[in-house]
Amino acid sequence: MEIIEAIILGIVQGLSEFLPISSSAHIVFMSNIYSILSGTTLPMDTSKQAFLSIMLHFGTLVAIFIYFRKEIIDIVKAFFKAVYKKNFSDTNAMMGVYIIIGTVFTVAIAYPLKDITEKLLVYPQIVAVLLIFTGIILFFSE
Repeated sequence: MEIIEAIILGIVQGLSEFLPISSSAHIVFMSNIYSILSGTTLPMDTSKQAFLSIMLHFGTLVAIFIYFRKEIIDIVKAFFKAVYKKNFSDTNAMMGVYIIIGTVFTVAIAYPLKDITEKLLVYPQIVAVLLIFTGIILFFSE
């Protein structure tokens, strides 16, 4: 991977993460577009592509932690205070509970599908079909 490709993908990740679009799909598409424009072949090593995607998302997570540091500290404090007092009436304490529950369910669903999702990183056609499917679901859910 070239440094310019990493910079482009970082910019795409930063711009698309907070929009109602799939930043992961855009990383796959931009990697393929970059490969076509630069005349290089896209590495079929899914572990390297997965690592790049994880690092790009990790960068977003760090930015979120920095921006929302006060709110995150308030949630953590309220959660541990609620655990200690066994009283979860505080909104921030419940937010901590919801984050833990959401994380557990995400890991429980995503980890078994790890091999499948890694393969998606090198096949933009599959990502495109899945985006269309998601769009149809969102269209009819309104």
